[in-house]
Amino acid sequence: MAGVYDLIGTRMLFLAEKCDVEPGNSYKRVGSTALFEAWSAYARSSGADPGKQAGFVQKMKRQHFEQRREANFRGFVGICLQPMSLDRYGGD
Repeated sequence: MAGVYDLIGTRMLFLAEKCDVEPGNSYKRVGSTALFEAWSAYARSSGADPGKQAGFVQKMKRQHFEQRREANFRGFVGICLQPMSLDRYGGD
């Protein structure tokens, strides 16, 4: 059971640290693949298995994140990734 708790805790930390979450704000949006790739990198750096994208999408929907499928967009609204910090690229 500890492994499940660790993964849930890691996902919550990812949302808090790497995402800007504002349910209902349709101007905040992120593609499913981009969100999963960011989650995967975060999970691996935390020693967690990120799982598969389909499972991640289902978990996001169960947590009441709104998924949209439009002609030029497949992803979630009310959430976006925070801008990357400069330190990731060697800045101060």
